[in-house]
Amino acid sequence: MRELEENITRLETPDPQAYSNELNQFAQKIDRIMGAAQTLSLEAPGHLGLQRIGQIAALCKTLGYRAMTMNTLTLLPFFAAFWADTVEVLTELVDQSHDAEESTRIANSFSGVVLKRLEWLDSKLQTASSQRLSNDDLKDLLKSLGLG
Repeated sequence: MRELEENITRLETPDPQAYSNELNQFAQKIDRIMGAAQTLSLEAPGHLGLQRIGQIAALCKTLGYRAMTMNTLTLLPFFAAFWADTVEVLTELVDQSHDAEESTRIANSFSGVVLKRLEWLDSKLQTASSQRLSNDDLKDLLKSLGLG
């Protein structure tokens, strides 16, 4: 997780020469987390914390692809701020993965906030570039977390 946090920190103030590489590194790392969580969820299908780790990682991955398609360096800090928040939750979930009850508490507390964070990101995208996440994008992202 530390490497992922460092990668996000670099995306908060992106280097024009390296941001594409940073996004690729982010995508690879978050994809590994997503895959590991999904695999572990198969072994413990009732463990909400493991499910949320996979779902949050998938959300971050989806937004990573969205950031790449927008291809606007000035928008990366907004995505990075969202990712920084979600990586904090991922870290908490991973740290508490041995405690299913605490993992469930963390997963449930994050689920109620994700919509506000996505709306914040969407407002920043609109302010900075007149681009928005479409309503379908938001609905799909929320549905991926079991909130839509």
